[in-house]
Amino acid sequence: MEENTEKLENTSKNVVKPLRDENGRLLPGQVSLNPAGKPKGALSFATKWERMVEKIAMQNNLTPEEIDEQLLLVGYKKAKDGDYSFYRDAMDRIHGKPVQPSEVEVKGNLTIQFAEEFKNKNEKTS
Repeated sequence: MEENTEKLENTSKNVVKPLRDENGRLLPGQVSLNPAGKPKGALSFATKWERMVEKIAMQNNLTPEEIDEQLLLVGYKKAKDGDYSFYRDAMDRIHGKPVQPSEVEVKGNLTIQFAEEFKNKNEKTS
């Protein structure tokens, strides 16, 4: 197996970078990036959210639905003022990000060039 090593910034350590295919997936036989996997009993964000809402509801003698309503109202008020992060983040974590399909029809050759910042950013995280 061919090793692909890279020196980490600000350290003297070399790390083995697993080899990937053109889609960024690990090639067969590569070392797992998360060998232990998801810990047993780990809760999803949606489950944690539901439990937190139930706890707040009990503490305030309200129903979980009323707490959800109040939290969504906070998100709505912030969004009206231009801050969509609370609402977007909560919805994305609870329901998943919306699918944004895109189609491109190409006739002839297509060349795509990425900005240097994009290339460098992805090289450090892969």
